[in-house]
Amino acid sequence: MKIKRLNILIIGFIFVILSSSLINAFAVGFSGSKLGIYPNQNSLEESFSLQNYGEDAKDIIVEIVVEEGNEYVSFTQGISYNIPAQSNIAVPIIITPPAGAQVGDKFSFTVLFRSDSGSSSESAEEGNIIGFNINQRHVIEIEVVEKPTGESVQETPQEAEGISQIWYILGIILLIVIIAIIVLLVKRKK
Repeated sequence: MKIKRLNILIIGFIFVILSSSLINAFAVGFSGSKLGIYPNQNSLEESFSLQNYGEDAKDIIVEIVVEEGNEYVSFTQGISYNIPAQSNIAVPIIITPPAGAQVGDKFSFTVLFRSDSGSSSESAEEGNIIGFNINQRHVIEIEVVEKPTGESVQETPQEAEGISQIWYILGIILLIVIIAIIVLLVKRKK
């Protein structure tokens, strides 16, 4: 009985992973939810990555709205972007800390990415696609950190975030390998 449940669970997990490749996806990438900036640093240049992938992906237009922290951020190339299907684009952003920011000070900004996905009049008339809005909100925290001097180099918050993402990805890969081994062992016992 336990083997049947395990097989159903494994098959369901594999189905979810494989079917996720068939989904059209508008995604927003960034270097992390926490960034570090040094005292007296005029600005920090970063970029969001807007992605439009999927089997039936169509060109989309993404509008950017800064909901909070407008005084800290500016988008140098505008707030409206056309993202062709099966591609991604970089959206540069400049982050400016408040005047007189000291080590330990924290501030944040919230950015909303709005997209009308699959709502073109042609596809709506054919009845092939249901149009819906895709919104993604990102809250980015900024901390003023001490600038490293000499040999004592400290990780900035974005470097630490990148390292934790690598461990997360490695964990997922390890989990998939373990599941594959379990499936093979179950099949071998039969």
